[in-house]
Amino acid sequence: MNLYPLRPSGLTHGITNFNADFTREVVKVLFLCIAFVLLYILLFVGVLSIAIAVSGLGIWLAAEVKGLVIIMVTIGAIGMGVMLIVFMLKSLAVKKADPIATIGEVTRSSEPQLYEFILQVCKEAKAPSPNKIFLTNDVNAFVSYDSTFLSLFFPVRKNLYIGLGLVNSTTISEFKAVIAHEFGHFSQGSMRFGSYVHHFNQIIFRIVEDNPSYNESVERWANYSTYFAFFARINIYLIQGVQEIMGNFYKLLNKGYMGLSRQMEFHADAIAATVAGPAPLISGLYRLDLAMTSYDMLLGYYNEQVKENLKADNLYSHHFKLIQLLAERQNVAFENGFPIIGAEQNNQLGGSRIVVKDQWASHPSIEDREHALRKLNINADVSQESAWHLFSDAISLQTEQTRKIYNEIVFSEEPRLLDVEEFAVRYTQFLTIRTFNPEYKGYYDNRYVAPFDLLLSGAPESLLLDLFDDRYLRLPKVTASLEADIFMLESIAVKGSGYRSFDFDGIRHDIKAADEVKRQINAELEQSRTALAEHDQRIYTAARTNALHIGREKELEDAFMGMFKQAALTAEDLERYNDLMQEVSKAYSRLPFDHIELLVSTIIQKEKGVRRRLQEFVDDDSVRKMNVFKDNAEVIAVFLDNNHVYFNGETYLEDQLNILIQACNAFLDISNEYCFMIKKDALDRQAAYLSLAKQSYSTTVYN
Repeated sequence: MNLYPLRPSGLTHGITNFNADFTREVVKVLFLCIAFVLLYILLFVGVLSIAIAVSGLGIWLAAEVKGLVIIMVTIGAIGMGVMLIVFMLKSLAVKKADPIATIGEVTRSSEPQLYEFILQVCKEAKAPSPNKIFLTNDVNAFVSYDSTFLSLFFPVRKNLYIGLGLVNSTTISEFKAVIAHEFGHFSQGSMRFGSYVHHFNQIIFRIVEDNPSYNESVERWANYSTYFAFFARINIYLIQGVQEIMGNFYKLLNKGYMGLSRQMEFHADAIAATVAGPAPLISGLYRLDLAMTSYDMLLGYYNEQVKENLKADNLYSHHFKLIQLLAERQNVAFENGFPIIGAEQNNQLGGSRIVVKDQWASHPSIEDREHALRKLNINADVSQESAWHLFSDAISLQTEQTRKIYNEIVFSEEPRLLDVEEFAVRYTQFLTIRTFNPEYKGYYDNRYVAPFDLLLSGAPESLLLDLFDDRYLRLPKVTASLEADIFMLESIAVKGSGYRSFDFDGIRHDIKAADEVKRQINAELEQSRTALAEHDQRIYTAARTNALHIGREKELEDAFMGMFKQAALTAEDLERYNDLMQEVSKAYSRLPFDHIELLVSTIIQKEKGVRRRLQEFVDDDSVRKMNVFKDNAEVIAVFLDNNHVYFNGETYLEDQLNILIQACNAFLDISNEYCFMIKKDALDRQAAYLSLAKQSYSTTVYN
């Protein structure tokens, strides 16, 4: 059976040629690579000259002037020179990268149909054939090769890596498009710049950051004598100058390479479009985020099920089912079991109006890639069959890999296998607990509900369709989008951000106009927040009016009062957590001794608020019943039962700092979870009272 989709016909000549933007970025990165080599040589020659001069001066003094002091100065000068040279040379040491974890190799004998499929894609993409093809557990596909010193000068054959999570979430045409995209990279000679930048980054890292053993050696040397300490200080000042120069060049080098990387993605997309058509690549890209999120959620779910001695019989069928479950909750359409996701589902009415060129992004946005692909105006026949059809025995491979994933997991007793049907039922129940009533259509997701008057009543309203139609569902999304735009403007307007301009509503603005645009967005934000708050109260009032008919309004009032109170407490907890963790992070940087003592004193003072709130959690029966509390009960007990000092006068007490960090993370998790629980209870009651009119007030709720 031939599963290979036909290649598009009538392609425009030169559609995959490198454009002016691509060429410009190549020239820029080439210049930066040459500049780095020259900079390193210049710094090395400078350091070497200083080392020779200082050592020579020391030797000259020892020859001309006798005495112990001169001998010590000479040794110190020579030692400083040697250490400067060692510092520069150590950065050139090549460290071999960790191998990529794979789960098998695709060969003509192991997977004949898949292997031939890939080779045909390679041929149509006019790319060099891969050295090897490997399978991984990722929801991704990528190209890699051994980046060695020799790869800087000689071409090396690249390996293709295919994630089974990607196979699990793509159609045959989408799979073909993704593989063609990767082969597009195979044909790009500019990929060699990635090897250059990788090695240059390693050199910069070893100069700027990777110096613990070197610093310890300098400190030990300085402790031998005050003369040596003098030269050690000079050594440190010189090295700090080199580090600052290299750190600044790192930003320049990588910002330039990210620009080339984005152009390489556009070019690889164009190649993929000529092989499979734009539509499969676009649909595959949009579904990829959902597939990745689903995969992470699935592993997290089954990690929790270990305690219940439950395991999946086939993680891949469960992964696909979870993709469907999550898509269904967003009212996404399906074709042959695959959710059809596009820009409209991805952005859900809340798109940003501020657009800046993200100079640090290695990939363009999906929207930009879709725009570029559609401009190619290529049509192709597509196959909606699952990419698993390309494998000889997909089910056996899936179950075998599921078994291997569970190999390292220890169960307390023989686990019970869950099939996909039981998983779907269980996870639907899990989602019901972890999400708000689906009748709300996401209206209350990911936000606090601002307090309002709980005693207002009005005419009975019970039609959820009217209260949660598109015009109202848009309100929280627009509000969140406006808040994000203001945050973006504040970020890019900061001095030294490197941004010179931005687009607002499709019009280019100088960065100096950020404050003016921010004022305009703030005015819109206030209007949006007001409209959102009014509708929040409108919904509540409709529910309370219905509750009045059966004398249950007090239940709803108390539930919402509790929600408002807990939301305020959790907001305070988040601020408390951020303040404390900001101080704790300073313990992992080099500080003078007196600064360390002041820092530890500040940490101990700020931890009191966390300690008090954690004790309140311990004393609350409803909190203690929560799984997140049970999971962290031990670390909370250790933290509360001990008064930690974090520093013994000579060094930080790592065990105590780790306990503090774990306790703080548990504290925030518990606060967020409890806030969600209180909010869900209030909104569930509201939904029940909203539906009362449909039942002619005959149904008893919340007995």
